[in-house]
Amino acid sequence: MKQRLISFWRLISHQGVTDTMDDLSKNRVILTNRLGTIIGLFFLPVIIFDAEVVLKLSVTTYFLEVIILSACFLVPVINSFGWIEFSKFFVLIVLLTAVSVLGGMASDLTPANIAANRLVVFTLISFPFLLFENRQRTAIAGSVLLVVVTFFLIDPIFHELSLNLPIDKKMKGLNNNYFTPMFCIAVLIFILMGSKQLDVGTVLTLLKEARAKNNVLQTQQEQLKEFNENLENLVDDRTRELQTKTVELEQAYNQITDSVYYAKRIQQAVLTDPPDVIRNFDEAFVFFKPKDIVSGDFYWFAETPGANKQLILAVADCTGHGVPGAFMTIMANDFLNEIINSQKITAPDRILYELDQKLIDTLRKQSPDSEVNDGLDIAIVMIDEAKNRLCFAGAKNPLYYVRNGEIKQLLGSKFPIGGSTQYSYKFFELQELAIEPGDVFYLASDGFQDQFGGEFGKKFLKSRFRNLLQDISHLSMPAQEQQLHTTLEQWQGLEAQTDDILVVGFRA
Repeated sequence: MKQRLISFWRLISHQGVTDTMDDLSKNRVILTNRLGTIIGLFFLPVIIFDAEVVLKLSVTTYFLEVIILSACFLVPVINSFGWIEFSKFFVLIVLLTAVSVLGGMASDLTPANIAANRLVVFTLISFPFLLFENRQRTAIAGSVLLVVVTFFLIDPIFHELSLNLPIDKKMKGLNNNYFTPMFCIAVLIFILMGSKQLDVGTVLTLLKEARAKNNVLQTQQEQLKEFNENLENLVDDRTRELQTKTVELEQAYNQITDSVYYAKRIQQAVLTDPPDVIRNFDEAFVFFKPKDIVSGDFYWFAETPGANKQLILAVADCTGHGVPGAFMTIMANDFLNEIINSQKITAPDRILYELDQKLIDTLRKQSPDSEVNDGLDIAIVMIDEAKNRLCFAGAKNPLYYVRNGEIKQLLGSKFPIGGSTQYSYKFFELQELAIEPGDVFYLASDGFQDQFGGEFGKKFLKSRFRNLLQDISHLSMPAQEQQLHTTLEQWQGLEAQTDDILVVGFRA
């Protein structure tokens, strides 16, 4: 029996509750159903107790009591149709009507009885806050206003109802002995029950939200953990790959570096040593600063045997620098050896002509189907010590000389050695110069004058280079070499070296 009553009570309480509602909304519907049912059960003994007396006096009055009682039990029915918000207003109106009507019929018009019934009405002011959500401010405000209006209308309502019953026939003592205290106790119980129910609902909602957020957080943590693991694996793979590539690059770099140093040793073995140049002149210096390990600039020297001694000196700047330029220097060096030492050609203009032909023929054989642009710029001097004269021919590169403190130059021809085949004929002019005591001569590539630096990061330029040679010409050859080194270092600063640099100076 007890279990059936509990199930029936639960069935009535959950009328209108749907699965789509949150926990707080469900609890408010349950409270509304229970409130209507409890108030109906509360007034049921009142109607039974009053039946004999009221029916003798007025059937209409008793019928009004039955309507109020029936309205209380209609609240779950209204909710079952989904009229949730209407049922909240309905139950509040039924309560206020019951208190006003039944209290008026049951009370004498004494100030104490009126005050007691006002107290009952005043307790109902908390109901809107239990029945409606906080965001339903209009509904709450309207409900509170309804309670307040009823509070102030208690007096005229009581007077009106009291006129319908004789004073000696009223249910004296009912208001004081049963109605007012029991109703206040019922309201207090409902408020406590409602607050607890809503608190439980709030806690359940918060727990459900916390559980959902916790599930989301756990999912995100698992996803983050998986992402981190994948990222760590990816980083490990990339690290191993980079380590492998680094080892391969180091090996390749070491192989290339070894090859380049090997090329340097070959170049040094093939080309002329500075002492071979310096010891054949009264004074001389070679300022040589390759951009890379090997150089595309080179100098070449030879001394013809016999009584008519001739000194031949060449300074050349091959296409490019580094390894490609170095291979060109070896090729040009071999050609000069062949032209001068084997063919016994010592005239600078003829040397340039032969060198040009040999270089073009060789490069064409190596690349017959493509245009060849490899070549070199060169300046050659031949010094005839017996006649005390100097012969010069240049392919784009000049000869600088300082006489009586003034710098002068002999320009080379505009044609390079090798290079483009656009020229059908090349002419290399032979220029002769009588050597005077104190003359200082300079052959150079364009590396020094093309070096970037200075305050504005610009080229050193040919004019500044010529002035530098003029300024240092009075110094000893070792001092001139040192001055060139110092000037270049100061000008270059933090700039990278632009090209191979070669300057050869001598006093004849």
